[in-house]
Amino acid sequence: MKRHAIICRIAFTLLFCTLGSGALSAQGNQSTKHQPPLTIEAAKLTILHKQNRATFTGDVHLTRGDFELFSDKLVAHYRDHSLERAVATGHVRIRRQTMRGHSASATLNQAANTITLAGHAVLEQDGNVVKGETIIHDLKANSTRVQPAKHGRTEMIIQVKEKPANAAKSHAGQSNSTAPLQP
Repeated sequence: MKRHAIICRIAFTLLFCTLGSGALSAQGNQSTKHQPPLTIEAAKLTILHKQNRATFTGDVHLTRGDFELFSDKLVAHYRDHSLERAVATGHVRIRRQTMRGHSASATLNQAANTITLAGHAVLEQDGNVVKGETIIHDLKANSTRVQPAKHGRTEMIIQVKEKPANAAKSHAGQSNSTAPLQP
């Protein structure tokens, strides 16, 4: 099994060296010359050159800089030495810095510069949560659109940060007119 994983990593490296460095640009409008390398590990890799498709299966782990994606399967579609689209399915989880997410599938569309989480999609960051059937994030515009399931609703949970108790106490006994007003 270890030998097979090493062969998959070597084959992937050769494949994506020929695809160019523009794949999975998580920063959108930044130059690809400064992008960290893309790494995908999987139990198995199948490359269909005539269809311009590479399929990674079995405990897939994609990393680029601080972005990570985990799934059961990842299908990469490429043309003219560039990644066009990548579709991850099965137990999809994503991670970037303090942001976490999960869904049934995730699609990266290079031309539209979007990542779409579909199927009970959830994103969480610092205790704040957004849920919907589909979450579409535009990497270039840094905007997010959440769509509900048919006849459903979206949900957002925002954690309210309270002032520290000792800060309120320190101002309570002051008669200084510059002290903040307490509600």
